[in-house]
Amino acid sequence: MKIIKIILLFLCVCNLNLKSTFVIFAQTLDKRSIFLQQQKIRDKYLHGKISQKYKKIIPIFGYNSLKNPLLQDIYNEILKTAEYIPDFKNINNNYTNEININIGTTTDQITQILRAFENDHPEIFWLSKHYQIISSNSYKKLRIFSEYSPTEIYKFKKEINQALDSFLNDIPEKLTEYQRELWIHDKFINSCKYNIRTYSQKLTTDSNIYGALVLKKCVCEGYAKAMKLLLNSVGINSEIIIGYSKSELHAWNAVKIDGKFYHLDSTWDSNINNKLRNHDYFNLDNSTILKDHAIMSFDCVNDNLNLKTFTSSKYNYFNVEAVKFSSWKIFENNIIKKLNNIASSHDECIHILFKNNKEIENFLKNMSNFIYFILETFNSNSEIKFDIHKSISYNISLNQNVLSIKLSYYRRQ
Repeated sequence: MKIIKIILLFLCVCNLNLKSTFVIFAQTLDKRSIFLQQQKIRDKYLHGKISQKYKKIIPIFGYNSLKNPLLQDIYNEILKTAEYIPDFKNINNNYTNEININIGTTTDQITQILRAFENDHPEIFWLSKHYQIISSNSYKKLRIFSEYSPTEIYKFKKEINQALDSFLNDIPEKLTEYQRELWIHDKFINSCKYNIRTYSQKLTTDSNIYGALVLKKCVCEGYAKAMKLLLNSVGINSEIIIGYSKSELHAWNAVKIDGKFYHLDSTWDSNINNKLRNHDYFNLDNSTILKDHAIMSFDCVNDNLNLKTFTSSKYNYFNVEAVKFSSWKIFENNIIKKLNNIASSHDECIHILFKNNKEIENFLKNMSNFIYFILETFNSNSEIKFDIHKSISYNISLNQNVLSIKLSYYRRQ
Protein backbone atom coordinates (compact mmCIF):
# COMPACT_ATOMS: atom_id res chain seq x y z
CA MET A 1 0.00 0.00 0.00
CA LYS A 2 2.84 2.40 0.90
CA ILE A 3 4.47 1.65 -2.42
CA ILE A 4 1.23 2.46 -4.26
CA LYS A 5 0.85 5.78 -2.35
CA ILE A 6 4.43 6.77 -3.14
CA ILE A 7 3.90 6.00 -6.85
CA LEU A 8 0.64 8.03 -6.91
CA LEU A 9 2.33 10.94 -5.12
CA PHE A 10 5.20 10.80 -7.61
CA LEU A 11 2.78 10.80 -10.53
CA CYS A 12 0.89 13.80 -9.10
CA VAL A 13 4.11 15.78 -8.68
CA CYS A 14 5.20 14.83 -12.17
CA ASN A 15 1.80 15.80 -13.52
CA LEU A 16 2.07 19.25 -11.92
CA ASN A 17 5.52 19.71 -13.38
CA LEU A 18 4.37 18.48 -16.77
CA LYS A 19 1.46 20.92 -16.75
CA SER A 20 3.77 23.77 -15.88
CA THR A 21 6.24 22.70 -18.54
CA PHE A 22 3.43 22.32 -21.07
CA VAL A 23 2.16 25.86 -20.46
CA ILE A 24 5.64 27.31 -21.00
CA PHE A 25 6.17 25.10 -24.05
CA ALA A 26 2.76 26.02 -25.47
CA GLN A 27 3.51 29.73 -25.15
CA THR A 28 6.88 29.26 -26.86
CA LEU A 29 5.32 27.09 -29.54
CA ASP A 30 2.66 29.74 -30.16
CA LYS A 31 5.40 32.25 -31.03
CA ARG A 32 7.39 29.83 -33.14
CA SER A 33 4.42 28.48 -35.07
CA ILE A 34 2.88 31.80 -36.13
CA PHE A 35 3.99 31.19 -39.72
CA LEU A 36 2.35 27.77 -39.84
CA GLN A 37 -0.75 29.05 -38.08
CA GLN A 38 -1.23 31.83 -40.62
CA GLN A 39 -0.69 29.36 -43.45
CA LYS A 40 -3.37 27.09 -41.98
CA ILE A 41 -5.81 29.99 -41.59
CA ARG A 42 -5.22 31.28 -45.10
CA ASP A 43 -5.52 27.83 -46.66
CA LYS A 44 -8.74 27.31 -44.71
CA TYR A 45 -10.29 30.54 -45.99
CA LEU A 46 -8.88 30.28 -49.50
CA HIS A 47 -9.29 26.61 -50.29
CA GLY A 48 -9.58 27.00 -54.07
CA LYS A 49 -7.02 25.55 -56.45
CA ILE A 50 -5.29 28.90 -56.99
CA SER A 51 -1.97 28.67 -58.84
CA GLN A 52 0.30 25.77 -57.97
CA LYS A 53 3.03 27.04 -60.32
CA TYR A 54 4.64 29.25 -57.66
CA LYS A 55 5.15 28.92 -53.93
CA LYS A 56 2.78 31.16 -51.98
CA ILE A 57 4.01 33.81 -49.57
CA ILE A 58 2.44 33.53 -46.12
CA PRO A 59 2.51 37.12 -44.84
CA ILE A 60 3.52 37.90 -41.27
CA PHE A 61 4.96 41.36 -41.90
CA GLY A 62 2.20 43.15 -40.00
CA TYR A 63 2.51 40.70 -37.12
CA ASN A 64 6.26 41.34 -36.90
CA SER A 65 5.66 45.10 -37.11
CA LEU A 66 3.91 45.05 -33.74
CA LYS A 67 7.15 44.16 -31.88
CA ASN A 68 5.41 43.95 -28.48
CA PRO A 69 4.61 40.26 -27.62
CA LEU A 70 1.40 41.32 -25.80
CA LEU A 71 0.11 43.00 -28.96
CA GLN A 72 1.12 39.98 -31.03
CA ASP A 73 -0.91 37.80 -28.65
CA ILE A 74 -4.03 39.92 -29.30
CA TYR A 75 -3.32 39.67 -33.04
CA ASN A 76 -3.24 35.86 -32.66
CA GLU A 77 -6.54 35.88 -30.76
CA ILE A 78 -8.18 37.90 -33.54
CA LEU A 79 -6.81 35.39 -36.03
CA LYS A 80 -8.37 32.51 -34.07
CA THR A 81 -11.66 34.30 -33.38
CA ALA A 82 -12.38 35.93 -36.75
CA GLU A 83 -13.90 32.77 -38.20
CA TYR A 84 -16.36 32.28 -35.37
CA ILE A 85 -18.83 35.09 -35.95
CA PRO A 86 -22.16 34.09 -34.29
CA ASP A 87 -25.07 33.68 -36.67
CA PHE A 88 -27.20 36.24 -34.84
CA LYS A 89 -27.03 39.98 -34.26
CA ASN A 90 -26.56 41.68 -30.91
CA ILE A 91 -28.94 44.28 -29.49
CA ASN A 92 -27.33 46.92 -31.71
CA ASN A 93 -28.03 44.86 -34.83
CA ASN A 94 -24.37 43.84 -35.39
CA TYR A 95 -22.56 40.54 -35.91
CA THR A 96 -19.84 40.50 -33.25
CA ASN A 97 -17.45 38.41 -31.21
CA GLU A 98 -15.30 39.23 -28.16
CA ILE A 99 -11.68 38.67 -27.14
CA ASN A 100 -10.13 38.98 -23.69
CA ILE A 101 -7.22 41.42 -23.76
CA ASN A 102 -4.66 42.74 -21.32
CA ILE A 103 -6.21 45.37 -19.06
CA GLY A 104 -3.45 47.87 -19.91
CA THR A 105 -4.04 47.76 -23.69
CA THR A 106 -4.76 51.21 -25.16
CA THR A 107 -7.02 52.21 -28.05
CA ASP A 108 -3.98 53.33 -30.06
CA GLN A 109 -2.48 49.86 -29.65
CA ILE A 110 -5.72 48.20 -30.78
CA THR A 111 -5.77 50.45 -33.87
CA GLN A 112 -2.22 49.35 -34.73
CA ILE A 113 -3.07 45.67 -34.16
CA LEU A 114 -6.03 45.86 -36.51
CA ARG A 115 -3.92 47.73 -39.09
CA ALA A 116 -1.25 45.01 -38.92
CA PHE A 117 -3.90 42.29 -39.11
CA GLU A 118 -5.63 43.88 -42.10
CA ASN A 119 -2.28 44.18 -43.90
CA ASP A 120 -1.55 40.47 -43.44
CA HIS A 121 -5.04 39.11 -44.04
CA PRO A 122 -7.00 40.68 -46.91
CA GLU A 123 -8.69 37.26 -47.27
CA ILE A 124 -10.49 37.87 -43.94
CA PHE A 125 -12.55 40.46 -45.74
CA TRP A 126 -15.51 40.53 -43.37
CA LEU A 127 -13.68 42.01 -40.38
CA SER A 128 -14.70 45.63 -39.81
CA LYS A 129 -12.31 48.46 -38.95
CA HIS A 130 -14.68 49.40 -36.14
CA TYR A 131 -14.29 47.90 -32.68
CA GLN A 132 -15.35 48.45 -29.08
CA ILE A 133 -13.44 48.07 -25.85
CA ILE A 134 -15.48 46.81 -22.90
CA SER A 135 -13.77 47.14 -19.55
CA SER A 136 -14.14 47.25 -15.78
CA ASN A 137 -11.65 47.30 -12.93
CA SER A 138 -11.02 43.56 -13.30
CA TYR A 139 -11.17 42.83 -17.05
CA LYS A 140 -10.98 44.28 -20.56
CA LYS A 141 -12.46 42.84 -23.75
CA LEU A 142 -12.13 43.71 -27.43
CA ARG A 143 -15.36 43.45 -29.40
CA ILE A 144 -14.76 42.87 -33.11
CA PHE A 145 -17.43 43.35 -35.78
CA SER A 146 -18.26 41.56 -38.99
CA GLU A 147 -19.55 43.46 -42.00
CA TYR A 148 -21.53 40.40 -43.10
CA SER A 149 -23.52 37.49 -41.71
CA PRO A 150 -21.93 34.00 -41.56
CA THR A 151 -24.16 32.97 -44.48
CA GLU A 152 -22.91 35.89 -46.58
CA ILE A 153 -19.30 35.18 -45.58
CA TYR A 154 -19.60 31.57 -46.76
CA LYS A 155 -21.14 32.66 -50.06
CA PHE A 156 -18.57 35.40 -50.66
CA LYS A 157 -15.63 33.10 -49.81
CA LYS A 158 -16.80 30.60 -52.38
CA GLU A 159 -17.08 33.30 -55.06
CA ILE A 160 -13.66 34.72 -54.16
CA ASN A 161 -12.06 31.27 -54.49
CA GLN A 162 -13.60 30.86 -57.93
CA ALA A 163 -12.43 34.33 -58.97
CA LEU A 164 -8.86 33.63 -57.75
CA ASP A 165 -8.73 30.29 -59.55
CA SER A 166 -9.98 31.89 -62.75
CA PHE A 167 -7.58 34.82 -62.52
CA LEU A 168 -4.42 32.79 -61.84
CA ASN A 169 -5.25 29.73 -63.89
CA ASP A 170 -3.40 30.84 -67.03
CA ILE A 171 -0.36 32.53 -65.51
CA PRO A 172 2.68 31.18 -67.41
CA GLU A 173 5.27 29.06 -65.63
CA LYS A 174 8.89 30.05 -64.93
CA LEU A 175 8.29 33.79 -64.96
CA THR A 176 10.69 36.03 -63.06
CA GLU A 177 9.33 38.03 -60.11
CA TYR A 178 9.15 41.14 -62.27
CA GLN A 179 7.31 39.27 -65.03
CA ARG A 180 4.82 37.78 -62.56
CA GLU A 181 4.16 41.19 -61.05
CA LEU A 182 3.64 42.76 -64.49
CA TRP A 183 1.37 39.92 -65.63
CA ILE A 184 -0.85 40.28 -62.54
CA HIS A 185 -0.82 44.09 -62.65
CA ASP A 186 -1.85 44.29 -66.30
CA LYS A 187 -4.56 41.65 -66.03
CA PHE A 188 -5.95 43.14 -62.83
CA ILE A 189 -6.13 46.79 -63.94
CA ASN A 190 -7.83 45.72 -67.16
CA SER A 191 -10.50 43.78 -65.28
CA CYS A 192 -11.23 46.01 -62.26
CA LYS A 193 -12.68 49.50 -62.42
CA TYR A 194 -12.54 52.31 -59.89
CA ASN A 195 -15.96 52.70 -58.26
CA ILE A 196 -16.69 56.41 -58.13
CA ARG A 197 -19.19 57.18 -55.37
CA THR A 198 -19.76 59.88 -52.84
CA TYR A 199 -18.68 59.03 -49.27
CA SER A 200 -22.27 58.32 -48.19
CA GLN A 201 -22.81 55.97 -51.17
CA LYS A 202 -19.77 53.76 -50.55
CA LEU A 203 -20.38 50.06 -50.02
CA THR A 204 -18.33 47.81 -47.74
CA THR A 205 -17.36 45.77 -50.83
CA ASP A 206 -15.64 48.85 -52.29
CA SER A 207 -12.81 48.35 -49.82
CA ASN A 208 -12.27 44.60 -49.86
CA ILE A 209 -11.22 41.74 -52.13
CA TYR A 210 -14.82 40.71 -52.86
CA GLY A 211 -15.42 44.03 -54.59
CA ALA A 212 -12.07 43.89 -56.41
CA LEU A 213 -12.09 40.25 -57.58
CA VAL A 214 -15.77 39.30 -57.84
CA LEU A 215 -17.71 42.51 -58.46
CA LYS A 216 -14.65 44.03 -60.19
CA LYS A 217 -15.44 47.46 -58.79
CA CYS A 218 -13.70 48.97 -55.79
CA VAL A 219 -11.70 51.90 -54.41
CA CYS A 220 -7.99 52.15 -53.63
CA GLU A 221 -8.15 49.94 -50.54
CA GLY A 222 -9.76 47.14 -52.53
CA TYR A 223 -7.11 47.49 -55.24
CA ALA A 224 -4.26 47.31 -52.71
CA LYS A 225 -5.71 44.30 -50.86
CA ALA A 226 -6.39 42.36 -54.07
CA MET A 227 -2.93 43.09 -55.45
CA LYS A 228 -1.35 41.91 -52.20
CA LEU A 229 -3.36 38.69 -52.23
CA LEU A 230 -2.62 37.98 -55.90
CA LEU A 231 1.09 38.75 -55.61
CA ASN A 232 1.43 36.65 -52.42
CA SER A 233 -0.30 33.79 -54.24
CA VAL A 234 2.52 33.65 -56.82
CA GLY A 235 5.42 34.03 -54.40
CA ILE A 236 5.92 37.80 -54.33
CA ASN A 237 6.15 39.77 -51.09
CA SER A 238 3.74 42.69 -50.94
CA GLU A 239 2.48 44.95 -48.15
CA ILE A 240 -0.17 47.68 -48.00
CA ILE A 241 0.97 51.29 -47.55
CA ILE A 242 -1.44 53.87 -46.12
CA GLY A 243 -1.08 57.54 -46.99
CA TYR A 244 -2.54 60.34 -49.09
CA SER A 245 -2.79 61.18 -52.77
CA LYS A 246 -4.61 64.07 -54.40
CA SER A 247 -5.48 65.32 -50.89
CA GLU A 248 -7.40 62.13 -50.04
CA LEU A 249 -6.69 59.10 -47.88
CA HIS A 250 -5.13 56.50 -50.15
CA ALA A 251 -3.73 52.95 -50.17
CA TRP A 252 -1.19 51.30 -52.46
CA ASN A 253 1.38 48.49 -52.34
CA ALA A 254 4.99 47.93 -51.44
CA VAL A 255 6.30 45.12 -53.67
CA LYS A 256 9.58 43.26 -53.18
CA ILE A 257 11.30 42.31 -56.44
CA ASP A 258 14.72 40.67 -56.44
CA GLY A 259 15.29 41.68 -52.82
CA LYS A 260 14.36 45.39 -53.21
CA PHE A 261 11.09 47.13 -52.34
CA TYR A 262 9.20 49.38 -54.78
CA HIS A 263 5.96 51.38 -54.72
CA LEU A 264 3.11 50.04 -56.87
CA ASP A 265 -0.12 52.01 -57.21
CA SER A 266 -2.52 49.93 -59.29
CA THR A 267 -5.41 52.30 -58.50
CA TRP A 268 -3.95 55.21 -60.43
CA ASP A 269 -2.69 52.92 -63.21
CA SER A 270 -6.22 51.55 -63.56
CA ASN A 271 -7.97 54.88 -63.05
CA ILE A 272 -6.19 56.47 -66.02
CA ASN A 273 -8.37 56.11 -69.12
CA ASN A 274 -5.38 56.79 -71.39
CA LYS A 275 -3.67 53.42 -72.06
CA LEU A 276 -0.42 55.29 -72.63
CA ARG A 277 -0.33 55.86 -68.88
CA ASN A 278 -1.17 52.42 -67.48
CA HIS A 279 2.30 51.98 -65.92
CA ASP A 280 3.03 55.42 -64.51
CA TYR A 281 2.98 54.01 -60.96
CA PHE A 282 4.65 50.65 -61.56
CA ASN A 283 7.63 50.09 -59.25
CA LEU A 284 8.54 53.63 -58.27
CA ASP A 285 11.28 54.60 -55.87
CA ASN A 286 10.50 56.71 -52.83
CA SER A 287 11.54 60.07 -54.31
CA THR A 288 9.28 59.56 -57.35
CA ILE A 289 6.17 58.43 -55.46
CA LEU A 290 6.48 61.37 -53.07
CA LYS A 291 5.97 63.82 -55.96
CA ASP A 292 2.21 63.19 -55.70
CA HIS A 293 1.78 60.87 -52.68
CA ALA A 294 2.31 61.35 -48.95
CA ILE A 295 2.99 58.51 -46.53
CA MET A 296 1.20 58.31 -43.19
CA SER A 297 3.46 58.63 -40.16
CA PHE A 298 3.22 56.64 -36.89
CA ASP A 299 1.83 53.62 -38.74
CA CYS A 300 3.27 50.27 -37.66
CA VAL A 301 3.41 48.74 -41.16
CA ASN A 302 4.68 51.90 -42.89
CA ASP A 303 7.30 52.41 -40.20
CA ASN A 304 8.52 48.81 -40.34
CA LEU A 305 8.90 49.02 -44.14
CA ASN A 306 11.49 51.79 -43.72
CA LEU A 307 10.30 53.49 -46.89
CA LYS A 308 13.38 55.68 -47.16
CA THR A 309 15.23 52.57 -48.33
CA PHE A 310 13.01 52.33 -51.44
CA THR A 311 15.75 53.77 -53.65
CA SER A 312 16.10 51.23 -56.46
CA SER A 313 14.79 51.95 -59.98
CA LYS A 314 16.09 48.73 -61.53
CA TYR A 315 12.62 47.24 -61.98
CA ASN A 316 10.74 50.44 -62.64
CA TYR A 317 8.49 49.68 -65.62
CA PHE A 318 10.00 52.31 -67.92
CA ASN A 319 13.54 51.46 -66.89
CA VAL A 320 12.89 47.90 -68.07
CA GLU A 321 10.52 48.42 -71.00
CA ALA A 322 11.29 51.85 -72.49
CA VAL A 323 13.88 52.64 -75.17
CA LYS A 324 16.58 54.85 -73.65
CA PHE A 325 17.29 57.99 -75.66
CA SER A 326 20.99 58.30 -76.53
CA SER A 327 22.88 59.22 -79.69
CA TRP A 328 20.58 59.22 -82.71
CA LYS A 329 22.22 56.27 -84.49
CA ILE A 330 22.15 53.99 -81.42
CA PHE A 331 18.63 55.18 -80.65
CA GLU A 332 17.42 54.33 -84.18
CA ASN A 333 18.75 50.78 -83.91
CA ASN A 334 17.27 50.27 -80.45
CA ILE A 335 13.86 51.59 -81.41
CA ILE A 336 13.70 49.31 -84.46
CA LYS A 337 14.46 46.33 -82.21
CA LYS A 338 11.73 47.45 -79.82
CA LEU A 339 9.23 47.77 -82.67
CA ASN A 340 9.88 44.14 -83.56
CA ASN A 341 8.97 43.09 -80.00
CA ILE A 342 5.90 45.33 -80.00
CA ALA A 343 4.65 44.05 -83.36
CA SER A 344 5.13 40.38 -82.40
CA SER A 345 2.97 40.86 -79.29
CA HIS A 346 0.55 43.29 -80.98
CA ASP A 347 1.17 46.02 -78.44
CA GLU A 348 0.18 49.56 -79.33
CA CYS A 349 2.53 51.67 -77.22
CA ILE A 350 6.21 52.46 -77.34
CA HIS A 351 7.88 54.30 -74.47
CA ILE A 352 11.02 56.44 -74.69
CA LEU A 353 12.98 57.27 -71.55
CA PHE A 354 14.91 60.55 -71.46
CA LYS A 355 17.41 61.95 -68.97
CA ASN A 356 15.38 65.10 -68.40
CA ASN A 357 12.39 67.08 -69.65
CA LYS A 358 14.63 69.30 -71.80
CA GLU A 359 15.55 66.29 -73.93
CA ILE A 360 11.85 65.57 -74.40
CA GLU A 361 11.21 69.14 -75.59
CA ASN A 362 13.99 68.90 -78.17
CA PHE A 363 12.78 65.50 -79.37
CA LEU A 364 9.21 66.75 -79.84
CA LYS A 365 10.38 69.38 -82.33
CA ASN A 366 11.29 66.66 -84.84
CA MET A 367 9.17 63.80 -83.55
CA SER A 368 6.72 63.55 -86.47
CA ASN A 369 9.44 63.29 -89.12
CA PHE A 370 11.49 60.89 -87.03
CA ILE A 371 8.58 58.54 -86.22
CA TYR A 372 7.50 58.57 -89.89
CA PHE A 373 11.06 57.62 -90.94
CA ILE A 374 11.38 54.88 -88.29
CA LEU A 375 8.01 53.30 -89.07
CA GLU A 376 8.64 53.41 -92.79
CA THR A 377 12.02 51.70 -92.25
CA PHE A 378 10.38 49.06 -90.08
CA ASN A 379 7.52 48.45 -92.54
CA SER A 380 9.91 47.79 -95.40
CA ASN A 381 11.28 44.73 -93.57
CA SER A 382 8.20 43.39 -91.78
CA GLU A 383 5.00 41.57 -92.66
CA ILE A 384 3.19 43.48 -89.93
CA LYS A 385 2.80 47.10 -90.98
CA PHE A 386 2.32 50.19 -88.85
CA ASP A 387 0.06 52.91 -90.22
CA ILE A 388 2.38 55.83 -90.93
CA HIS A 389 -0.37 58.18 -92.07
CA LYS A 390 -2.39 58.36 -88.87
CA SER A 391 -1.81 61.31 -86.57
CA ILE A 392 0.54 60.59 -83.67
CA SER A 393 -1.00 60.28 -80.22
CA TYR A 394 1.41 60.65 -77.33
CA ASN A 395 1.67 61.35 -73.62
CA ILE A 396 4.45 62.81 -71.47
CA SER A 397 5.12 61.63 -67.92
CA LEU A 398 7.06 64.55 -66.47
CA ASN A 399 7.63 62.75 -63.15
CA GLN A 400 9.64 60.05 -64.93
CA ASN A 401 10.88 61.82 -68.10
CA VAL A 402 9.01 59.41 -70.35
CA LEU A 403 7.39 59.99 -73.72
CA SER A 404 4.78 57.35 -74.65
CA ILE A 405 3.61 57.06 -78.25
CA LYS A 406 0.53 55.18 -79.48
CA LEU A 407 0.96 53.18 -82.67
CA SER A 408 -1.62 51.98 -85.20
CA TYR A 409 -1.47 48.95 -87.46
CA TYR A 410 -2.41 48.60 -91.12
CA ARG A 411 -3.38 45.01 -90.49
CA ARG A 412 -3.18 42.62 -87.58
CA GLN A 413 -2.23 38.97 -87.66
